[in-house]
Amino acid sequence: MLFYINLYRKEYKKQFFAASETHPKHEAKEIAVRKAAPIKALLAVMGCVVIFWAIFHQNGSALTIWAENYTHREVPGSLEGIVTKLSFNQVVTTGENNAHADPYFDNVPKEKWPASGKSNLFSTELFQSVNPFSIILFTPLVVGFFNYRRRIGKQF
Repeated sequence: MLFYINLYRKEYKKQFFAASETHPKHEAKEIAVRKAAPIKALLAVMGCVVIFWAIFHQNGSALTIWAENYTHREVPGSLEGIVTKLSFNQVVTTGENNAHADPYFDNVPKEKWPASGKSNLFSTELFQSVNPFSIILFTPLVVGFFNYRRRIGKQF
C-alpha cells in the first residue's frame, strides 16, 4: 500500500509540473488532481480491501471458538459410524470423577453428561464448511433461476 501512496505522490507532482509548464498555476493544480484521481480511487479501494480481509480472516477462528463453546454438537447414534469413519468427530471426556471435564461440558447440564464419561461430538471445523458447501450447492440453482427469468423476458 505504501508503494501506491508513493506512486500517487509522484504522479501528482509529475502531473502538476507538466501542467504548470503550459497552464497557470491554479489550473495546473486542478489538472494534477484530476489526473491523479484514479490512483486515489485505487488507494481507497485497497484500504477497504485490507480492512475486509483482516475482519474476514478473524471470522474462521471466531466461528470455531464459538462452535466449540456454545453449540450442542453431539452425534446421534444413527450417524456415529459414518461420522467416525469420515473423521468428522471429536471424542471428549468428562474426566475422572468429573474433575477434569472437557470445556464442552461447561454448557451441558450435569444430568445430560454421558454415563460412560465419553461423548462423540461433531468436530468444530465442520461449522466452517457450511458456508462453502452452501455456495457450491446453491450457485447452480441461483444461476438457473436467473437464466430462466432471462428466457421468459423478466430479468431483474
